[in-house]
Amino acid sequence: MDLITQAGLVNVQWSHQLQQFMGRIYDAQFLMYWHQVAFVPNAKGTLHKPSQLYDPRATELLALLNPDPSFPAPSFCDEDASGASVLPALQQLGLRSSAGLDTLLQAAKYVAALADRGGEGDEDEAVGRGQVCVCGGSCLKL
Repeated sequence: MDLITQAGLVNVQWSHQLQQFMGRIYDAQFLMYWHQVAFVPNAKGTLHKPSQLYDPRATELLALLNPDPSFPAPSFCDEDASGASVLPALQQLGLRSSAGLDTLLQAAKYVAALADRGGEGDEDEAVGRGQVCVCGGSCLKL
């Protein structure tokens, strides 16, 4: 088992414990602490604060952003056997579910990198991502 998979399994178990705590503890200091801690890995295994990542349930963000660095690792997005997910707890801690100007700039850089890469299908993917509809349904060309 590779390091990212091991970290993901440990983090999933730990994140479920955090979700249970979130349901029971409403202490402002406790919540403020977790707002500031980088404990959520992205798909590359880099740890981030919840507020530095995007909610994968926001489909327009999935279509807009580079999935590997922008969203929690898949192990944090999956539902457990009971259908519970850690995403609601992460959202309480700042997981982003909407696009701001910084998000659009990040998306534009990703689209430009895709277009410059020049591999098969990269240009089509860049055009598709550049035409994603965001911000209340209006299409933005990046």
